[in-house]
Amino acid sequence: MIDDILQARRITPAEASRAYQLVSMFHPGVSKAQWTRYLRPYGGKDDRRGLVVLQDARGCIHAIFAFTVLRSLRDEATLQITELATARLPGSVPMRALMRFANALALELNLPAILLDLEPVSIAMLDDRSLARAGYALDRVTLRACSAG
Repeated sequence: MIDDILQARRITPAEASRAYQLVSMFHPGVSKAQWTRYLRPYGGKDDRRGLVVLQDARGCIHAIFAFTVLRSLRDEATLQITELATARLPGSVPMRALMRFANALALELNLPAILLDLEPVSIAMLDDRSLARAGYALDRVTLRACSAG
């Protein structure tokens, strides 16, 4: 089956250090020391936050994400998955692998909602149809600016 090309799995911060090459391509200004500092909080046994990779059968990492459980003002629990770095592959295989992981983790943690926080360039033309078929829809827009200070 074509969807089995990439598998999503949880990883430890030690394993995530292998992904630095991918992170440095996606974020050229991030040093190895910054990446190591970023990974520290993910070292605990907390099931409400962690790291996920998309990798192929050879163990090559094609994407890395962080996940955390958020609570809204109304106390709704949501699984947030944030893209850290992706080597963009053609087609929708990476997005479908991520959605399978997100759905399974949300069920495991008994969470009613999933929020995918992705870079705009990570949504290919075919992804929007796959996302819609899987029940994802545009919900919020995040705007970012640098302070004038």
